[in-house]
Amino acid sequence: MSSLLAQLRVGAHGLLAQRSTLETANQNLQNVSTPGYARRRADLETLGAAGTALGVRVAGVRAARDRFLDARLPGALANAAQAEVTSNVLAGVTAFDPDGPGSVSAAVTAFYGALRAASSAPDDTTARAVVLRSLQDVTHRVRSAAAEVQAAQADADARVEGWTDEVNALAERLAGLNQTIAAAGEASHPEADDERARVLERLTELTGARAVRD
Repeated sequence: MSSLLAQLRVGAHGLLAQRSTLETANQNLQNVSTPGYARRRADLETLGAAGTALGVRVAGVRAARDRFLDARLPGALANAAQAEVTSNVLAGVTAFDPDGPGSVSAAVTAFYGALRAASSAPDDTTARAVVLRSLQDVTHRVRSAAAEVQAAQADADARVEGWTDEVNALAERLAGLNQTIAAAGEASHPEADDERARVLERLTELTGARAVRD
């Protein structure tokens, strides 16, 4: 009878472990498209002592992260974020676009062309008038360019000011997550690991900082 009960206990432990493993797999499938989610892995361990097997149980559920990708991701995020911010800020500065019809370079090119035409006909009043108009156009476009640069600077300053509160909040949240993960110890805390990864990614996007793991 005792042998039968022992076998039943072994079977029960095995079923519980199998159910937990299936739940973990199901969670992985449901979150396959969730940003920042890392695939879970159920770690099993043998029950019993002194060579007596009493079945298996789930020792813990861990996040299966790729250390190589985790090390490369912050740099890629920082570069992409920097390129996006630069593009957005400079989108309103069109005066220095060499291919733009209203660019400073186009006005300067037209001015030098008018000067060459006037130098070949110094007595031509029409040519001199074209030179003056071209010079006025250069002056106007330089002023417009300065205004665009000032507007871009103001936009950049406003973006930075708006990000400051978010960075502070993320840093505070990161500190709390680090405490939670440290308190879990060997038991692991995959949900906190995922959230910390998302927080670090956002901090990297905002500041370009890279996390250094112990």
